[in-house]
Amino acid sequence: MLILRRALGAFEQVHELVGERLPYSSRVRFSTRYRLSASGASVIAFSRPLLDAHVEAVAASMRSSDLCAQVTFSFPTAPIETERQLKEWVQMQQQALVEFEASTGRTWHDTIRAATDITARPFATLHACYQSYFYLLRAYQDRAYAVLLELLGDHSGPKASISKVIEKSGAFRRSSRVGDLLAESCGTYGVWFAMFKKMRDDLKFGAPMATCGPCHDIGVIIGTLDEETRGTSTNVSGGYRLGDVAAALDRTRDLVTVLLDNCEADAA
Repeated sequence: MLILRRALGAFEQVHELVGERLPYSSRVRFSTRYRLSASGASVIAFSRPLLDAHVEAVAASMRSSDLCAQVTFSFPTAPIETERQLKEWVQMQQQALVEFEASTGRTWHDTIRAATDITARPFATLHACYQSYFYLLRAYQDRAYAVLLELLGDHSGPKASISKVIEKSGAFRRSSRVGDLLAESCGTYGVWFAMFKKMRDDLKFGAPMATCGPCHDIGVIIGTLDEETRGTSTNVSGGYRLGDVAAALDRTRDLVTVLLDNCEADAA
């Protein structure tokens, strides 16, 4: 959580500087400035619900794990190589179930269901917060791009999108003045943006989300839909955590820093 708080603090500083200096630019329209300001305010304001959702999800995950541990460690394990060993193992399982129900006052199935219920709402809230935050950050990229366009003397509008100057590979389109500027000022931004945009687009088009651990570092993973099996699949080796949100804020700050540099040049 600390890494996100630091990244958010740095982003807030540059966003405030934009609010102070941009009004002195003779090239940027009021509506363009206003949209950037409102978009940044939304990013900053929604950081708190995201952090709160993370804390709640971590706490719920730990409670659920503790409950599941009661079930997991109630069952003895033994190597099974013969039919006799299999029968003995089944008897041990049955005895373990009886002992578990006697000691806890609930069935094994009820315990697993209770563990799942503990995390259902906190995990759903966490998914929604990540998805919303990614949408807000993506919108801010476009609003900053619109300001850059006008600072360089070009026309922008509400539908201006920075994706127009960045290829899917992350390379900048050098035919654009903004593309040239970003390539020279923050070359790593393009590769990050291409990956970020793809992830946001997957969510935009309805990709499922799941939760990944470990418990103390809860994150979300984005899955795919399978028409043939009518199911979903996820890559458990991936995932987006608070560290990834912090990185997104840092890359966004890089973009805003370029904007500030050109804002100062315009004012001069």
